[in-house]
Amino acid sequence: MNATKKLTVVPAKTKKLRYLKFAPDRHGGPGFWYLRFPGQRPVKLPGNPAEAAHRPAYNAALVSARESIRAVAPKAPKPQVITNDGRPQLERRPECLPGSFGWLIEQYLKSDDFEELAASTKVGYRRALEQLRESKLAPTMVADLNTKNAGVYLARVKRDRCDSASDMQRQMLSILWDFGVGFAEIDTDKSNPITDTKRAYKVKRGHLAWPADVRARFVKNAPYRLVKAYMVALYTGQRRGDLVAMRRSAVDLVGTKKRRPWIDIIQEKTGEPLRMTIHRDLLAFLRGENDQTSEFLIVNFLGTPYTQASLTHAVKEQLIANGDSKYSLHGLRKNAGIALAEAGASVPQIMAVLGHKTPTMAIYYVQQANKAKLNESAIELWENA
Repeated sequence: MNATKKLTVVPAKTKKLRYLKFAPDRHGGPGFWYLRFPGQRPVKLPGNPAEAAHRPAYNAALVSARESIRAVAPKAPKPQVITNDGRPQLERRPECLPGSFGWLIEQYLKSDDFEELAASTKVGYRRALEQLRESKLAPTMVADLNTKNAGVYLARVKRDRCDSASDMQRQMLSILWDFGVGFAEIDTDKSNPITDTKRAYKVKRGHLAWPADVRARFVKNAPYRLVKAYMVALYTGQRRGDLVAMRRSAVDLVGTKKRRPWIDIIQEKTGEPLRMTIHRDLLAFLRGENDQTSEFLIVNFLGTPYTQASLTHAVKEQLIANGDSKYSLHGLRKNAGIALAEAGASVPQIMAVLGHKTPTMAIYYVQQANKAKLNESAIELWENA
């Protein structure tokens, strides 16, 4: 691996731009940057922050947004309602009756089931539950839900928003139904009606493992920071959230007499701690790197940690430039799983490394490895016949 590439030199005065956001492309494209000024429509910007054309467009969009805000006359404040004790009455959301979805959402958000979720999962769930609580389904009694009216609601979400939003609502309804079974306010002996509804979003193509030629082109053409991200992703097999969270303080490149060098990981999706032995190729790369100043293991051209979306986008841009647009960062996780299975790792061992809670994917990797071995032995028998 080429560990001698130099980091991009960035002026010290470079700062993170306010209101600048990145939108990844759900269909595998490079995505785009945009200005999200409060109270204004998003403004798409050309290129990325590292390109010369980006900053003038950002400045112009920011000035225009601020001028638009100044030009709008302030709205008259709503008249306050004063209670009997002389205090202003606060606006409150209408209360839902016990046993309704609105009531059950409140119970779920206060439960241990919700608290035990990973931080990123909580954010997505809370957003989806807020949408459900604002919908016409919120005052509906949970016990009255059936496959038909659930399907009508999900179809409306699909029509008004998108397929993935409909599937997220479907997941929330199913979770709430299973959670509410033990409440006296929800008196029903029906089975979960959501299981008979259909998913709206269909995956056109799963994430593909990177072939050897794709990996070679990436290492040859990518800047040092992305080569490093590639090495860590390939030889740990972790999800992108775990990659961007890795800190140098959790990495031991020396080891002990009883233990080889390791990296400590708290897997975001499962919350499980993992002390992973560092693969010898990754160990050699990390020992030979020329920048060890950042607190985080993987950083961008500004020297700050990537977000999950920005790392995915940066890797995708490089793959597109190499002519390998059908591959993505998550495919390296497939590479790790396949390599473990081909090396003879068991299903529990693969699950321990990759952080799977169920054996489905680990079994898949083992089956693919066994298929390749059986194919090779079958051809040898054929040739010797």
